[in-house]
Amino acid sequence: LKGARAIEASSMPHLVNLNEDAHKSESMLCFLPAGGKSRVGKADARLMPDIILTGVNVEREHGLIENDGKGNIVFHPMPRAQTHINGREVAGPTALHHGDRLIFGVNDVFRLSYPEVRISLSLSPSLASSSSSSSSSLFAFN
Repeated sequence: LKGARAIEASSMPHLVNLNEDAHKSESMLCFLPAGGKSRVGKADARLMPDIILTGVNVEREHGLIENDGKGNIVFHPMPRAQTHINGREVAGPTALHHGDRLIFGVNDVFRLSYPEVRISLSLSPSLASSSSSSSSSLFAFN
């Protein structure tokens, strides 16, 4: 990507795959466009998913990720779709946040990256002051 498209893509929320094999981890990005709904499932689903998975216990129509374009991203699992978010199994609509870990089925693992939120959090004065004070106490020698 070049120019404006690269900037737009770099600020768009996306899922990045995680894998115990470092060569395979972070090798796939699944962008979640603003105002859009991204279907998650298998290639043989009734409607072709936007995010195609092949792992164990992934349903043909596994779920839907909705990005309202206003900072709200929600995962809507389908019935019987085994999904864990940050280690907890979910059965209904669940809000997603920057850094959340998602496991679809047994072994399709992703992390949500929301660059605009990450940047605004890192620039927040209250977070900066609280993190600097806690950091300094970690390195204080008596």
